[in-house]
Amino acid sequence: MSSVETMRFSTFKNKRIPKNNLQRVHATNNSCECLQTCRIHSFCYGASYGIMYTSSSVGIQLGTLGICHITINPTVPKNLETSSGYTTMIMGSTDSGCEEAYGFSNMGPAGCIRLVSTAAKRSDAIDACKKVGGVLAVLSSAQAYNVVVKALTRIGNCTIVAFTVV
Repeated sequence: MSSVETMRFSTFKNKRIPKNNLQRVHATNNSCECLQTCRIHSFCYGASYGIMYTSSSVGIQLGTLGICHITINPTVPKNLETSSGYTTMIMGSTDSGCEEAYGFSNMGPAGCIRLVSTAAKRSDAIDACKKVGGVLAVLSSAQAYNVVVKALTRIGNCTIVAFTVV
């Protein structure tokens, strides 16, 4: 199975990606074609299908129907704008309660954790966590610790910083 086939997207009706997160626009016939346009680009994190709502250097006029607005920035559902008539597809599943578009995984008793393979001083790790809306993880129970250790074992030998969503 290729990585394109395994990408998951969650769909949101009457929501669109904020203008400042858009990088590309394409004319497409429907939301399925818009999603396929997004899926063929490994850098795509999501797309909003509907009326053109941002200025474009490719000559598509504001108000044009059938436009696929693509973002290459990790986008989380809580940041989507409410706007009637749009369908937005965001990479990742949203039913886990974690912001998977930012790399967080639901690790049960440990909560929403993002494992990062970058060595860092504690102060730098705290700052990095804040930048993505989290805090440096404190594993306060043996059960939480064991879940994270099991995930690290699957990753292999690397330095890991774990952070959690507040």
